[in-house]
Amino acid sequence: MQPDLDVNEAVSAVDRLNGEGVSAGKLVRIHGIAFPNIFMGPQRFQETGNKYISYMLALTQRNGGTFEIVDFAWNSQIDRSSEERLSVQSPQVPFREFVHNLIANTIYGVAMHEDVRDIMITTNMPNTTVSATLQRVGEVHNLNIERQGDVFYVASRSGE
Repeated sequence: MQPDLDVNEAVSAVDRLNGEGVSAGKLVRIHGIAFPNIFMGPQRFQETGNKYISYMLALTQRNGGTFEIVDFAWNSQIDRSSEERLSVQSPQVPFREFVHNLIANTIYGVAMHEDVRDIMITTNMPNTTVSATLQRVGEVHNLNIERQGDVFYVASRSGE
């Protein structure tokens, strides 16, 4: 990504090529992937990484795709023994956006089935963790959320 690239201009350029609007009438679906270990690098890499994630999240949302953040945990200096406490407030956002915002700048990644990404989430949870938040949201919305290492796997519970 070019450091001076305007995300909105870039998304508009893709819209002109792939069809205007969000998801409807698109020629192709656009998917993206990011590796958050870049945030541990020099400041210039962090800025570019943040811009890339903003761009790809907007691009995939507007073009019916999925944007996944994958952490291979290449940095062994990360302390995984306890989760950071946080407050989560989210008024009516799609599950995909909710999860990506929740795990941004953490050690976690997510893989989700396309059936769950547009479920609307509203939550207000003070003094919680990423794991506890996803567990509660899964219970409320009848989702199967499993954690294996630093990756959460999300799917709908079928037959219930």
